[in-house]
Amino acid sequence: MKKILGLILVFALGLLLIGCKENPTLTFEQSSISVEVGQEFELQPKIENLEGNDLVNYSFDVTGVIESKGGNKFIAVKVGNVKISASLKDYEDVKCDVNVTVTEPSVKVSGITITGINTMAVGHEQSLTAEVLPTDALNKELDWSSSDETVASVNNGLVKALKEGTVTIKATSKDGSNVEGSFEITVGPAEVKPNSITVKGNNEMKVGEEQTLTIEVEPENASKNVVWESSDNSVATVNNGLVVALQPGKVVIKATGLGNVSTEFEITVKEDIIDPKELKNELVALLNSYLNSEKGSLKIEYVDNENVLVENYGFELKGEDSFTKLADVFSTSTNASVYIKDEMIYMNANGTLGKYPIDDSEIQDIFDNHSVATILNPITSFYKEEAFFNSLTLSEQVDDKLVFDLDILNYKGNKVNTLNIDSIQLIVTINNDKITTVEYQAVSGDNVSKVIVTYLGLDFLIEFPNDLDSYPDA
Repeated sequence: MKKILGLILVFALGLLLIGCKENPTLTFEQSSISVEVGQEFELQPKIENLEGNDLVNYSFDVTGVIESKGGNKFIAVKVGNVKISASLKDYEDVKCDVNVTVTEPSVKVSGITITGINTMAVGHEQSLTAEVLPTDALNKELDWSSSDETVASVNNGLVKALKEGTVTIKATSKDGSNVEGSFEITVGPAEVKPNSITVKGNNEMKVGEEQTLTIEVEPENASKNVVWESSDNSVATVNNGLVVALQPGKVVIKATGLGNVSTEFEITVKEDIIDPKELKNELVALLNSYLNSEKGSLKIEYVDNENVLVENYGFELKGEDSFTKLADVFSTSTNASVYIKDEMIYMNANGTLGKYPIDDSEIQDIFDNHSVATILNPITSFYKEEAFFNSLTLSEQVDDKLVFDLDILNYKGNKVNTLNIDSIQLIVTINNDKITTVEYQAVSGDNVSKVIVTYLGLDFLIEFPNDLDSYPDA
């Protein structure tokens, strides 16, 4: 009887112990995560009151967004949102969900280039610059480190030289790509601090111009290492003493040396405007390029109030005094033209047409009357006159046009007529740093006369009419 009671007691105790065992639980540290397309990730299930491996089943409410890699590992396949439902294999009612957002892959860092000064003296500081590529990388944050903190320390690119030696400064991407850039610095002995610094250079610059500033220090054996700063980088930048002028204005360039000894140098940046003397040289060079070329094209407009005569002119030489091609076309109330093509001369004298083969007697006469020198010399004679440009001043600049006024009272030359003239202007158009149009304008009372020369280029650009073959034999 006692033995039976003992068995019953043991059985009851076992039931009690089984009944007290806690049910297993399933949780995850995060209920939602975000990953990029192509990224692999692993869920870390936290299971209590149950031991073993491969205890969890996974299912997705949307297919094709992520795929299982086995176990708790997955890979993001395409952009979208998916709910991962996890349950214990032996306890299907024990469940937990994780929401996953899959986004487009961000642009990762592919390269880091560090620039700075490779030599420093003990006690010096410098800020290194890191260029992160590609420029559209999403996360450009960097971790900076020094291979020897006793030689030089670095904090966000700022290097402090502490003792003599060689050190490598590294910048490592923080976007997960682990791309590194490195820069080696040799730290030398401490330098003599300057008592004063003087900057030497030009106080005036033109937009687009560059100059390298130099420094002098006292005493002469003091360190010449300085940090350069510009008060306005939109006006001019400075890098290691090289100043680049960007737009009109005033800027102060500051040079700071060892011991924070500094000096300032003011620069005035002006518009890159061609002055009359430069203009003369440019016009002479332009004129000579046409006079000495084997071919070229021009458009010349002669304007007298409302009366306009347009001459379209193109030439291609055959030897020194003959043409392979010629087009000299006058357009006004009536038209006139001379063409040379394929050894034939085509004439249009106000509607009277004719053609005939080239012969020596005709070609010399045509060349004398239609050479580029004959066309240009009468209307460009002032290009080479010193007196004309000595009396010329710039009055206005509008976009690509420069307007110069001639001081008629002080003009001492003889290439332009100033008798009974109220004002004379020279209007020059510049495209891509080249003079393309030169307009000479004279005003006398209500009368305005102009000669406008458009330099089309050193090639034959005039198109021949399609009806030349229909011209009758002359």
